[in-house]
Amino acid sequence: MALIKGQSEGERDERSWIVYGQLKDGRWFMARGSCDYTGWDCRASNDGDVASTEEDLVRWCILPEERERFGIPPLPEGQGPESRTVGGAAAE
Repeated sequence: MALIKGQSEGERDERSWIVYGQLKDGRWFMARGSCDYTGWDCRASNDGDVASTEEDLVRWCILPEERERFGIPPLPEGQGPESRTVGGAAAE
């Protein structure tokens, strides 16, 4: 990892812990992790995305709720990954 551009704390049973930045090879990444109220030992998940540019990552991989948490302006209507899910719930 070369750079952490943004991160936001999560909350058990509520929202994922999220982080994004740049890898040493120049690509950009987004990583998410979540757990239920009992913690990481029972039900937990993680996933991530990689893109060749920060612009592509923000447009296609970072969800609207995540952009808000990172302080990234929203995309114009109909652009971006709005059909993906966050923490098992459909993104709005």
